[in-house]
Amino acid sequence: MDCWKLPAVFVLYVKKNNPDADYIYSGIDLNDFFENEEEARNHYSILKKIADSMKKRKTEFSPCIFPWYKAVLTKGDLVIRMAVIAYALSDDELIDDVCTRISEVDGNYSERSDVLRMLLHDPHTEVQKNALLDCLADKADYSRTNAYYIVNKMDLDDNDYRKIESFLKYKAEDIRKNVISLLRKQDAGKLAETAGRLVSDNNSISLMKEVQKL
Repeated sequence: MDCWKLPAVFVLYVKKNNPDADYIYSGIDLNDFFENEEEARNHYSILKKIADSMKKRKTEFSPCIFPWYKAVLTKGDLVIRMAVIAYALSDDELIDDVCTRISEVDGNYSERSDVLRMLLHDPHTEVQKNALLDCLADKADYSRTNAYYIVNKMDLDDNDYRKIESFLKYKAEDIRKNVISLLRKQDAGKLAETAGRLVSDNNSISLMKEVQKL
């Protein structure tokens, strides 16, 4: 298996006669990539040092080997490799570190959302949970969709709902739709408090419309 590609650690599972899809996650065998855990951790450290040393998101090497050939290295490429190692090691400290770097992964395709699903489908720490909640308002719609899918199945506390509520400041239709859907899961008292805060916080017509949906 190529260590420099994001492995398929999840498969789409669709129940018969059920339009909802679920994901079944598998682990990554460390031995598919490295001789042992020590080597994996050393690789992670090297990748992290390179990523931290990059002043820009992308570095181009031209010419590279041949005069007509060039190579490009992005921070996102490094973060994907770091994510694979962290997940294979099941190391929450490393996963927390990668969580602070998810935005470096290209969001134009599915790579960022794939990293999100791999690392955060079952968040174990506050760092991981907050990173997942932040992805509800990610710039990439793939990430927003997958973050909502995961968060919608979680038990949320008051602080989580306050964080989610703050995302109503964004204008993207899917963000507001997902946020409202999540906020409606609160009990009646908390829902009323949410509506009250939104009314007092901003008298704009758009926010008033959101309040009416709660």
